Order: sequence, then structure tokens, then C-alpha cells
Amino acid sequence: MALNTLIAGEGAGTITQGQRLTSAIGSSRKQFQYIDKFINNSEYTCPLYVLMKRLGNTKTVGGALFNHLETDRMPQAVQGDSATYTSGVTTINLLAGHGVRVVPGNVLKNPRSAEMIRITDRATDALTVTRGFGGTTAASVSASDEWTIIGFADTEGNTAQSGISSEPAFVQNAVQTFRQSFEMSRRDMDSSVYGPKEKVRIMQDAADALTLQIEKTYLFSNGIATTNPTATAGLEYWVTTNVTNASGALSEATWNTFLKNCSRRNYNRKNILFLAGELLMDALDGFGRDLLRYGPKDEFHGIKCTSYKNAHIDVNLMKHCLLSPVGSGVSAANSGWQGYGFFVNLDLIGRAVYSGGDWKLRSDIEANGTDGKKWEYLTDEGLYVMNEKAHGIIKGISG
Repeated sequence: MALNTLIAGEGAGTITQGQRLTSAIGSSRKQFQYIDKFINNSEYTCPLYVLMKRLGNTKTVGGALFNHLETDRMPQAVQGDSATYTSGVTTINLLAGHGVRVVPGNVLKNPRSAEMIRITDRATDALTVTRGFGGTTAASVSASDEWTIIGFADTEGNTAQSGISSEPAFVQNAVQTFRQSFEMSRRDMDSSVYGPKEKVRIMQDAADALTLQIEKTYLFSNGIATTNPTATAGLEYWVTTNVTNASGALSEATWNTFLKNCSRRNYNRKNILFLAGELLMDALDGFGRDLLRYGPKDEFHGIKCTSYKNAHIDVNLMKHCLLSPVGSGVSAANSGWQGYGFFVNLDLIGRAVYSGGDWKLRSDIEANGTDGKKWEYLTDEGLYVMNEKAHGIIKGISG
């Protein structure tokens, strides 16, 4: 095209003179609007989802499947095999697979006997060691004794020992399409009603319904589908390490052990959230009435909650409306979600949102000739759980 043709505007789009207004933007170029103001109204019915958004725990992914790498710290201990060893034995066998955690030069300490040993050679899981290293006293070794890896002591001038590195676990989940439609007839939109405009009320209902869909999926989904239609897996699927089945009435000892196990992998405890069912809350009310268990706490990131403390950890405790009876006739023997509780570290969980697929409001999707309007809320997202050992599930609690 000639330069003079371009200057004249030949072949250009619609020309606007004077001040350009938003009305001049073609409808095909307008971005769908985000609706956080509706989602935030669901903070007490869907606290997990709302808090993940509020804390900015959202990652953008570019495909229907997304991956992340999950790893723990480098090994801190090894365990002996089922044999016992006298104080003079210099070959000690470890549990199968534990030998790769150490190299010659490592110093180990037995917390039971206080003996330290130094590894001089390793063949798979068999260690050749110096007993009573560092002036400690050699002692008998019991079956399955734990040995803490406390350091490395090498002879001056030696060459470097074999390196140790860890390979993170490969975790994959899927993005799921969530959608909720709502529609109104022309007269419905034009009718006068008490309270807010009818369209605003119906929009709120639809947004709440979609938020509830996602919250239930992120809590209860126990499977993953990687082919169309894809389905994301929730906490019920991912959390496998810290799972306790009370199988009846919850005892204080069981509860404390559960919290102790969850606390071991939580080095950052700033955003610990516990979502509790009705029967679990009832059980907590019966514990240690002579002790201070509940602490005053007005809110947690804008949502009202209370603080529960034991010797191991301090958690933000919330009763979750989805962990309550649905309808009538639910007995204690068939307690369902009432007997559940979810321990979550919000720093290690979040939403994986498909590129360009976060909450949208699609307008004017009704069929041609319809006497009315139809809209749809749509989002493509999935749950990522960065370290399942940092989370926990307690279940099976009955009244």
C-alpha cells in the first residue's frame, strides 16, 4: 500500500473525531469483567477459596495440565535395619534405601544411646564405621534405631567425597472448567421489586453458586481427569501423609497427635488455617475445660475466626458451613462431612488459573430471538498443593 494512501486513512477502521470514549471500543475487543466483589461476599461460606484469592495465591498456567515440583529438605536422619549390634561391631546395616543418604565422612549420632559414629566406607546400605567417635562411648545398637546425621568430619588433605542431591517429586494436576449460567426474561429485568435490582440479586446468587462449586471441589474432589473434560483433584486426593481417621468419638490424645504430626512439616506457620466440621467443634469444646485452649482473635485476613493452641502449634480455627449436615435426618452414626477437619498451610496451596481463563462474565449468550438475556460466569482453574506433608485431614469423628 502506498504511503499517501496510509496517510489519507484508506482502509482504516472507524474514525473518531474529538474525545475518544470507551463506547468507541468494539465489543469484540472489550475484556470481560472480573467479579471479585461477588466472590468476597462468599468469605464465610467458602473461606478456603476466598483466602487463596485474597492472599494472591494464584499462578497462571498455559495448558489444561499443570505441574509443579515438590521437595523436602535434604535427609536429616537414617534408620537401622531390624538387626541388633553389640558395641564392638563396626559394620552396621541401615534400612533398605537409607544408605544413599550418607557418604563416608558423615558423623551420625544415636539419640537413644548418645553414641556417635563416623562412616569410613559404604556399600549400598551397609556402613563401615568408627564406633564411639568424638570421645563418646560405644553402646549396643537396637533394632531400627534412628541415627541423626549431625555433620561431616574428614581427614585433612582428603579428596572430596561423593555429592548428595535430591530429585524433587513431579506433581501434576488438571485445570477444570467451572461455569454457572443465569438468565432473565425481558419483563423480569424490567419489573419493579423490593430491595436490590433483580438482576443484581440473581448475579449474586450465580456467583455464590459457582464459588461453592469450586470450594467443594477443592476440598472434596478425590480424583483427577486429564482428558476432556478435565477435572482437578482437591485436598481429599492430595493429602495422604497426615490423615487421621478417628473412627468414633475424638479423644484429646488423638487430636493432639494429629496437630503434632501436621506441625512437623510447617516451618512457616504464619498462615495456618483449620476448617472444622460441627462434630469436631463439639469435641474441642469438651477438651481441657480447666486449661486455656481458645485464644481471642478477631479475624484472619479479614475473616472472623478464633485461635486454638496446644503445645505444638497455633492454628486459625473456623467452622466451615460445608462441614455441617445437609438437610434433616443425618445421625451421628452417619455423620458425613460433620466429622471432618482440614488443616491447611495457605502459603503452600493456591489456584492454578488457565492463561486468560480467570473469572469472566459472558454476556448476551442467549439464543437468537430469545425474549430476554442470558449470562454466564466462567473460570478455568485447578488446585495446586506444593507440599502435601504440610497439610492434614482428620475424619470419621462421630458425636
